[in-house]
Amino acid sequence: MRRERAFMTSRDRFLLALNHEEADRVPICDVPWQTTIERWHGEGLLVDQTPFDYFGYERVATGADLTFQLPVETIEESHSHRI
Repeated sequence: MRRERAFMTSRDRFLLALNHEEADRVPICDVPWQTTIERWHGEGLLVDQTPFDYFGYERVATGADLTFQLPVETIEESHSHRI
């Protein structure tokens, strides 16, 4: 059941989504690459403005490095490859 509200906050949207209810729109969560953000600044996005504010993202996602983090050893290297 959709809840009608004059103004819905990011918290409202997320809680409704987590409860499988409809909100005024789908909560937005995105993490653009730094190079993408730099390009957008070059294309007119104000330097002091973040894409999160501009696009109205609901939250900023964070993540962890889930790689194995194994030691790296270079056995052979040339101009075309590295082993």
